[in-house]
Amino acid sequence: YVRAISLSDGKDRMLILSADLLVFPQPIADQFIKRISKKTQIPRQAILLATTHTHSGTGAIGHGFLFEQVFGRYNSEIVEGLAGRLEWAALQAVENSKPIHWATAKNGTLLVDLLENRAVPGAPIDPALGVFLLEQEGEVRAVLVHMAAHPTLMEAQDFRISADFPGEISPGQL
Repeated sequence: YVRAISLSDGKDRMLILSADLLVFPQPIADQFIKRISKKTQIPRQAILLATTHTHSGTGAIGHGFLFEQVFGRYNSEIVEGLAGRLEWAALQAVENSKPIHWATAKNGTLLVDLLENRAVPGAPIDPALGVFLLEQEGEVRAVLVHMAAHPTLMEAQDFRISADFPGEISPGQL
């Protein structure tokens, strides 16, 4: 899944794109940002490309030994499909920009019982949950969430593609 929001103060515009992937390999990220900048006329420095860091996203998007060990053999069709989805989402976000209302919140205790330190059981965790909510015409249009947790809900042997919990908290799921 790919999501995009475009924000403008009437003078400058920025674009935030998020994909349900573990990472964007740097050369691929640079290629995508350059392509999106050209299509949208938004400067490269005003485009933020992020991932939900799901461990259940698609693979085959990186070159080299390490990426192929983690993601599987590079597949240009998958990369091109992802590029097309990112471009489409970026263009939709820019073309459908309207005035919004926004709010932020941070809760430092909400997730205490849901998180654990995977590296050192019982060690400290960061239970803070930060939320940036965008509302348009009385409808939630986007929710940006920041939390220090791996979105790994599926077992290691389960190879289905999933957005894990970031997909479940998307506006379409609220």
